Amino acid sequence: MGKHPPAGPVPLRTAAAGAPRLQRAMLFWGVLWTVGVTCAAVSAGIWLANRDQEQRYIRDTGVNLSRVIAELHLPPTAGLVGKLKQISDCEVMLAEGTTVLAATLPAAELEELSRFWTAGRGEDQVLHTERYLLYARAVAGTDLCLWLFLPRRQWPASLRESSSGIIIAGLTGGVLAFLAWWLIAGSYQRLWQRLQAANSRLELAERLALAGKMSAAVVHELRNPLSGIKMNAQVLQEELGAAGRPDESVQFIVKEIDRIEAYLQELSGRSPDEASIAEATMSLSELLQDLDRLLRPRFQHAGVQLQCQSQLSGPVMLPAPNRLLREILLNLLSNALEASTAGASVSLTVSQNHGDKNILFTVTDQGEGVKCSPGEDIFAPFVSSKKRGCGLGLYFAANAASRLGGTLSWYNASPGAVFVLSVPQLH
Repeated sequence: MGKHPPAGPVPLRTAAAGAPRLQRAMLFWGVLWTVGVTCAAVSAGIWLANRDQEQRYIRDTGVNLSRVIAELHLPPTAGLVGKLKQISDCEVMLAEGTTVLAATLPAAELEELSRFWTAGRGEDQVLHTERYLLYARAVAGTDLCLWLFLPRRQWPASLRESSSGIIIAGLTGGVLAFLAWWLIAGSYQRLWQRLQAANSRLELAERLALAGKMSAAVVHELRNPLSGIKMNAQVLQEELGAAGRPDESVQFIVKEIDRIEAYLQELSGRSPDEASIAEATMSLSELLQDLDRLLRPRFQHAGVQLQCQSQLSGPVMLPAPNRLLREILLNLLSNALEASTAGASVSLTVSQNHGDKNILFTVTDQGEGVKCSPGEDIFAPFVSSKKRGCGLGLYFAANAASRLGGTLSWYNASPGAVFVLSVPQLH
């Protein structure tokens, strides 16, 4: 018969050798469980902080935008709510009582959310719906109410308790908690970037509001002396006419004063003849003659040659209001003059786009070109490479081009810069 191992208890050294392995395993899984719970707690804290950040963001955004609307007396239009949406990254609605005046939300979603403003709920409160955070803010000095709708982020469902045991639950909880923390941290970073960008846009809006206040003060201070200058010029014109010595320069002065007055009236928002201005038209030849007569003395004084030429055949009627077109070209030609040195030349060439039949006004100079950082928008407000520039000329020019139904673009040439204004032709 073979020998069998003696029956009896396991040797002590075998049991002692297994105890450390069991202790290490228990410690390992315990650490994993602790890490899982800690990560879950940290994730929950970040989620709560993110939620609080969203509430503060929509509240601060609503306060700042309502202040901008009140200070600039902006009308509740579709264009305004569209601009506010770009600034805030929120859906925007302007309402008066229970009446919706303008909104960026589709009609179906407005109908679904109408219970909030029809019941008079939510003013100066952050409300929660399944898809949005809602905030309403009254616009001071008006009956308007500004509503902001910040899209809510869909977070992962809550972790369910596993039935596979505490070890598997700890491991799964730790992994999922880490993934959740990673996702939430990324979302928090993106939200922070959105908040920084929105704050930059709000700061820009406040600077524009300050510029609006300054322009109102300038309009007020210029109106009285301008009226006196115009009156004296008209008296001089009448006296010269009575003496049989009419002077075209005096007529030109009166005409330019009328244009300045129309611009100041529109700048102050109290233009009584907006309809007549919108209906006014001008031929291309009249526009080129007008620009040449107005700018030729400045160019001659600076020693810069001005060339205005048209490559179009036949009469061309320009889009209304022609005053906007004239202001854009004056701005571009003045910038070209400032960028030029004595002996250089600036050209204004008029041609036609063979694709959409738009009229192209191309202003070319021989300066150093536009100096800007990559990705920088030179048509944004307060962007300027000039030492004494305020950064509003090209911004106003681009807005005026948009009002004419056209576009304004640019590129650097060798040498100088080229600006191209494309506007539709009247038929």
